[in-house]
Amino acid sequence: MVVYKSIPNVLSITRIIITIPVILLLEFHHNYTALVLFLIGAISDYLDGYLARKKKLVSNLGKLLDPLADKIFVISLFVAMIKIIDIPYWLVLIIIFREFAVTGLRAQLAAKNFILPALIQGKVKTFSQFIALGFLIVGYQNKFFFEIGMIFLYITVITTLTSGIEYYIKYWKAINE
Repeated sequence: MVVYKSIPNVLSITRIIITIPVILLLEFHHNYTALVLFLIGAISDYLDGYLARKKKLVSNLGKLLDPLADKIFVISLFVAMIKIIDIPYWLVLIIIFREFAVTGLRAQLAAKNFILPALIQGKVKTFSQFIALGFLIVGYQNKFFFEIGMIFLYITVITTLTSGIEYYIKYWKAINE
């Protein structure tokens, strides 16, 4: 039973661990293998949340580990893609800024014993990040997929900004109380 209860945390740790192999595979132009590992990471994000909530396996470690794993996985891949496939750095900086800003908001609220629940826009942001990354991973060797990936990257930046703003608007009172 102990192992079963830790499955969401194992999935989060898996996401962190596979980040480096995905980047290395991209660096050495093994895009389709990188895509397979990336998809495992993306699916693990869905599964750890599903298992934690639906099977009542939420833990304090998981509350910290899941968002940390998401940030390590996504931000590392976007940063690597600046070099590997030459995506615009300023788009990645916007994504990173939002992630740190919302993490800071979460920390402020946690200090006041208030847990910041995920909003639907945050989930849309994560989904758009995964779609953009998937197409960009394959797009390194395929111009058509690269262009689709870039379109989704711009959509990702828009959803990233709007979801970050929504978090601050929704929880501004809680921060200041």
